[in-house]
This record gives sequence, structure tokens and C-alpha cells, in this order.
Amino acid sequence: MKRDKTISYIVIIAVWLVTLASLIPLMYCGLFDYATGDDLGKSAKVHQIIIHGGTFFEVIKQALASAHETYINHEGTWASNVILALQPSIWGEKFYIITPFLGMLALGIGAGFFLYEILVCRLDYPKTFFWLVAPLFYLLAIQYMPFIRGGLFWYTGMAHYVFPITGSFIYLVLMDRFFKNGKYINIILAMIFSIYIGGSHYQAYLFSVLVFIPMCVLYVIAKGDKLRVLLGICTQIIQLIGFFFCYKAPGNNQRAESEFGFSFGRAINTVIDSVVQSTIDGVRYVLEVRPLVLLAIVLVIAGIVYGNGAEIGVKRLLISTIYAYLVYCAMYAPGIYYASYGASEGISGGYFDTNYFCFLLFVIIASLSLGRGLSALAVMNRLDARMFNIASIVSIALLLILFKHVIGNSAGYSCYTFVAEGHLDDFVSQMEERLVILEDDSIEDAVLPEMNDQQGPFMHMSLSSDPNSFTNGVTSQFYGKKSVIAIPRDEYYEKYGN
Repeated sequence: MKRDKTISYIVIIAVWLVTLASLIPLMYCGLFDYATGDDLGKSAKVHQIIIHGGTFFEVIKQALASAHETYINHEGTWASNVILALQPSIWGEKFYIITPFLGMLALGIGAGFFLYEILVCRLDYPKTFFWLVAPLFYLLAIQYMPFIRGGLFWYTGMAHYVFPITGSFIYLVLMDRFFKNGKYINIILAMIFSIYIGGSHYQAYLFSVLVFIPMCVLYVIAKGDKLRVLLGICTQIIQLIGFFFCYKAPGNNQRAESEFGFSFGRAINTVIDSVVQSTIDGVRYVLEVRPLVLLAIVLVIAGIVYGNGAEIGVKRLLISTIYAYLVYCAMYAPGIYYASYGASEGISGGYFDTNYFCFLLFVIIASLSLGRGLSALAVMNRLDARMFNIASIVSIALLLILFKHVIGNSAGYSCYTFVAEGHLDDFVSQMEERLVILEDDSIEDAVLPEMNDQQGPFMHMSLSSDPNSFTNGVTSQFYGKKSVIAIPRDEYYEKYGN
């Protein structure tokens, strides 16, 4: 027994070391992150207040005004709009480097709390199991995020998607704990998070509602305290009110390029398309996220070893798995409904990141449920913790043997090659060259050399020769210029020299 525990601790430490090591290339690249596009446009007026010596009160007032302007002219997520108006580079160019670190920290804390509540508090797995699963989830979530730029390196994407789903994770943990212990600090914090979630993003609100419903129903079936149920419903009413204001925003019509509203036909098509598209993407994730199958196998064995399928019942496990899958499918609905309007402005990459996070949660629940179901079979009773340790060790060994193949399409490896091949140095020198011009108050009509396409995880929104294009316009607003254009680098050096 003591030996098994020692092996478990060694495996956990090894997984944590691998996870933390995989973050090093991302964190290093993060030290050279710069604002671009929507970052600049949604915070331009706030930035101008700061550089002209405005007070803290004036900064907050302008942030609220800018958020309202976005609400009227672009999109209705009013809570996120306030956060976007306060993006880090308004305080200085170098402050923007905190963006990827905020994203990694938020996802780690939110997903960590949520997984702990599910695995330890709800499913009664040992804490050591949580300390193994949590870093594995985090590793896959960060390293194989479909759009790493939108999820971590671009503040607009990170604050619009990672922050909201993290808020939903924490809210659900608070509600679960309130139902169990009745501590009012939990419901107070849950109400505060509800205000934010309702105005943050549609996916986060949808996730919150869909997970809260079975949580509340199960509590009612268990004859829980009626006051707690009522207060829990109040948090959902708060979110619904926030969502209503998001939905009715005039800016939605502008973005959809038509009268945005509810259509029964569109809703039916959205449900069907969400199931189809999420299933297609789920298969693609299994094929592209190379360590995912190994994780699923380890989790199935964990479900067998630690499970009590006979007590829970296969039917209940099956219902839980199907519901988890439908929640994952539902995350596609906001984007598919929006896309049905045929607007020229596409869907942000952060939307796909949220879908992927929910797919990982589904894989965890489905794998554990399968294992627990198998644990009800008599032949499986012979398996013990040693089997789980063996499976974990074999998985780690396979990852080491197939190391380059496994990490070949990971974000960490992409960042490593970006640095090793000298592209990061080139990117930084081009950005510094650009900022010298943009931050020169004597230049009113800024002419910049175009940047090359080797931008790794950053992939800035390109400036063009058209001063009226979106990116050119918001850049000129942020830096207080009359106009900003970019011309080919050779042409720039020919006209202005090196």
C-alpha cells in the first residue's frame, strides 16, 4: 500500500513537471506580446485620457462610456466591454505582456476549482486523483487550444472568452457548495459572479444555465432547503437579466448587418447544426490532440479502480454522459445562430477555444462514467490502485517515446520553433521600429513599414495602405494620429531610410 502511494506521488510530480515545463515557451513569448486591432479600438479613448493626465475617476468614467459605445455600435456583451476598455497597454506598451499570464492563471484557477468540485466533492475520488487529472486537463487545454492567439495572446479574445467561462466555472462551484453547506458567503459571491456572467458572453451564460439546472433539480429531489433553492434561482434570474440586455443591444444589429432577433426556424436549424458541427469537431479533436486518447484510457481505468458503478447505476451514468455531451454541443449554438445571418465579420477564435474546453470536460466525464460502469462487472473487482499506477506509468512512457510526434502540433512546440528559428527576434525588432513612429508626438500622419507574416502565436491584425481600414483607424485613434498607413518594407526604406 505504501509503495503504491509512493508511485502515485511520483507519477503526479512527473505530470506536474511536464505541464509546467510545457508552459515555458509560451511564457517566454508572452514577454514580447503587444496590443493590436480591437485591443486598440475599444480602449483608445481611455488611453488618451491616461496619457493626458486624467484622474482615476476620469479613466473609469471613460471606460464605461467606451463600453457603452461598443454596446451601441458593435456588440452587447456589456460586462466584457468594460474589461476590454481597460486592456493593459492603456497604462503603457509593456503592460500588455500580462495578457497571456492572466489567461493561463484564470483558466488554471477556474478549471481547477471546477474539476475539484466534480472529482473530489461530487464523485468521491481521492484528492491524489484530482492532482493528476487537473494538470492533464490544463496541459491539453493550453497546448492544444484551437486558437492560442485568441485564447491567450490577444487580450480581446482572452477577456471575451477565457474570463467568462472561468467565471462560470467558479460560479457553479460556489452554488454547489452553497447547496451543501448553506454558507452565505458562497451565495453572495455567486450573485456577484452572476452579474458578470450575464453580461460577459453567451457561451458562458449558456454553460452556467445548463449545468445549474441538473444541480438544482438533484438538490430539490434530495429535499434540500427551499430557501437555498430560491436564492439559487435568484442568481439565474440575475444572469437572465444581464443576458437580456446583451441580447437587446443595438450593436448586435450592426454586427449581424441586419435586424438581430429570435427566429424559431433559425433556432431549430441552430440546434441541429450545433449537434452536427460539435460531433465533427469532436472527432477532429480526438485525431489532432494526440495525447487525448491516452488520457481517456487512464481515466477509464481510474473509473474502474475507484468507481462504484453498482451503487450508482449504469442508467444514471449513461444519462450523465449524454447530458455532458449535449452541454458541449450547446456551446456551438451562439456562434452558429450568429453565422446564420451571413455577416461579413467572422466568429472570433476564442469561441472555438471555449468549445474545445467543454469537449475536454465531456471526455473526462464520459471516460470516468465508462470506467464506473465497468466497475459494476464482477471481473473488474480484481483491479486495484496498482493497475491505475501501471496505466499512468505506461502512458507517460509512451509520451516520452513518442515525444516529438505528440508535441509536434502543440502550442509550446510552435512557440519554441518560433523562438529557435529567430522569428521572435525579428518580430520584436519590427514592433519596436513601428512603436518609435507611433509614439512620436511630432508625427501626425504615420507611415509604417509592413510587418512580415512570421508572427508565431501573435498574428497581429495587419495594417494596410488604406487609412480608413478598421485596423488603421483604431491604431490612429489609440496613438492620437490623424492617419496611419503601412507600405511595403522595401518601399519604406527607399523613401525614409533604415
